[in-house]
Amino acid sequence: MSDTPNYLGSSLPPEAQILMAGTDWAALDHACPDEPEAARTEEILVRLLAGDFDARRRALRDLSSLVLHQNTVYGSTAAAALVVAAVLADVRTEARGLFYAEERCLRAELLDWLGSVADALAWNSGDEADLAAVRAVLPSLLKDVSRFMDERDPTVREAALAAAATMLLDPELAEQRSPVADRVRSELAASTRTRYRVEALRALEAWGEDIAELRERHEAAWRAECAAMSDGTMPWAGDWNEEALF
Repeated sequence: MSDTPNYLGSSLPPEAQILMAGTDWAALDHACPDEPEAARTEEILVRLLAGDFDARRRALRDLSSLVLHQNTVYGSTAAAALVVAAVLADVRTEARGLFYAEERCLRAELLDWLGSVADALAWNSGDEADLAAVRAVLPSLLKDVSRFMDERDPTVREAALAAAATMLLDPELAEQRSPVADRVRSELAASTRTRYRVEALRALEAWGEDIAELRERHEAAWRAECAAMSDGTMPWAGDWNEEALF
């Protein structure tokens, strides 16, 4: 009898099930390969669409803490990213809940995670073989992410734009920047989310765009946000570092 898990019987959509079944997960590590209490990558992915929303929330946490720990890619990151991209269209990712004290849908959170994978590439954070594996799947990830740039839900739309902008920092994808650049400037750079404005400015500057006016707007918005945070009317939001590129 084979010990290989039957992912084709999981709750994941068919494309994700095929990706799961075709991957040797035991050969791909994450941040805590020797920690017996840590969930394996394949377990994390199967839980993304679990019936219990808390299980989905824990799976998302584990994606960020184990499969992409401290902005570093691991052996399982590329394969996991393909599975995450394959579940984006599933209607269950539209379910909303609290993520990091903010109510959003799971789809927006998964798009953010894919954007973080691309950001780790910008920093070259990880072993070269693992980084190369992620670079190899980046065109496929960009294609899947781009399908959500016209979503009605503004949180999903912005998350998709931000993820795409970060992926398009890769010089190998330079030819695909033009259709996205105007929207990164007009929509993402005007986001109420600091992180998205940061990613818009970083991408536009890397693509050779003039961002002087946009930077002034961002800094004014950031000062206003800091003032709001200091008087307790707005939750904390992080700033950025401009130096990392592919």
